[in-house]
Amino acid sequence: MVASKRNRVLAGMMLAIGFAALRSAPAAEVAAVLRAPDFKLSDQYGQSLSIQYPRESACVLIFADQRGSSQVEGWVRPLYSRYQGRVTISGVAELSSVPSALRTMIQGIFKKTIQFPVMLDWTGRVSRQHEYRGKAAAVVIVDPQGLILHRETGKAAVEALERCYEVLDGLVRTEDETPPTAPQDGPAVEQAQRQSRQNGAGGAVRQSDQAKK
Repeated sequence: MVASKRNRVLAGMMLAIGFAALRSAPAAEVAAVLRAPDFKLSDQYGQSLSIQYPRESACVLIFADQRGSSQVEGWVRPLYSRYQGRVTISGVAELSSVPSALRTMIQGIFKKTIQFPVMLDWTGRVSRQHEYRGKAAAVVIVDPQGLILHRETGKAAVEALERCYEVLDGLVRTEDETPPTAPQDGPAVEQAQRQSRQNGAGGAVRQSDQAKK
């Protein structure tokens, strides 16, 4: 009886620990190696925007419905500041709950309140293809070949941003790596080297003269 009771207590403790771990787990997903689909959507200005793979740079897709829209800026600002011009950052608004009769009005609100282009996913098809579940913002990191490498869901907490930085820094570093150029020989190179040495010596003399004055 005592052993049986002890086993039940231990089993209960293990279950409690398991549920506590689930509740405290961060809203991050190390994405399985899934290929992101090519897609095309119109933004609030009526311009057709497309995401296609392979592409020159990595891509960050930020999905949000109405409930997740308040979390988008917390992601966009730091990511844009850190990777401007090096990573494509695109917002996708999941609008499948908007009635057709209200689409023009909603598009106008986007146009008045958001300056940067936002892809309007009226049917929700593109969001579903990227496994967006709604009710919160979601960040999807895709490499230039179209492989989904990482996901985050919810607010842009410091830890969540750091996880994104780790993935994106690796992608940017890979893109920046280029094979070293072989050294060149010849009269033109020798002349340029002599000129460079002369300029350096002249600069040192001028600095010395200025110091004496």
